[in-house]
Amino acid sequence: MQRIRLGVERLLEEKAGLVKGQRVGLVCNPASILPDNFVHVADAFEAKDEIDVTAYFGPQHGIRGDVQYNMIET
Repeated sequence: MQRIRLGVERLLEEKAGLVKGQRVGLVCNPASILPDNFVHVADAFEAKDEIDVTAYFGPQHGIRGDVQYNMIET
């Protein structure tokens, strides 16, 4: 039985050319990981040369959950 693939997986594996040459903003949180290898999507996007991530948007405690709540804007 084939498992359901996330849109982010398809973008990274098959459709990265759709955003090549574009500035990309990524909305994510600490739970934004890829299911096969548990890599955070921010790291996966940074590893793709054809994707230019120019902004990250996430909760007050940071996209990785490493910023203390209400102390520092990231």
